[in-house]
Amino acid sequence: MFASQDSAAEHPLSPSSNQTSHFPKSKRLLRKRDFDRIYQTGTGVTCYPLRMICQPNNKRVHRLGLAVPKRVGGAVTRNRIRRCLREAFRHMHWEASTGYDVMIIVQANLKMTPDDYRCLIAKGMTSVHQRWNKKNKSS
Repeated sequence: MFASQDSAAEHPLSPSSNQTSHFPKSKRLLRKRDFDRIYQTGTGVTCYPLRMICQPNNKRVHRLGLAVPKRVGGAVTRNRIRRCLREAFRHMHWEASTGYDVMIIVQANLKMTPDDYRCLIAKGMTSVHQRWNKKNKSS
């Protein structure tokens, strides 16, 4: 057996047989109409280099949509950023009783780890949740 095959099994980004490490489609925003709805009626906040637009959904699950434009970098860079964001979102511990559809737009390429992205997402979600509650109480 080759040494590269042994080391690939231990690599943190290599696929494993553990089913808890995937990001299911039920937690993703996949349809154009979902993206359009969030852009039009969602509440936004910027936590540089991320712009987050969120809207409560009628589900009790948070769903993620990503937009990583070409100005951020090449395909390899954009895919690495998407993987890091999905990983950060997947490991978030949510305390809100309502689910949110979360659209994340990457504005710049900064060398960040999933933990860095997790902190930014948590900060942004806290701000959006407070804004949404304030907006609903005043209505």
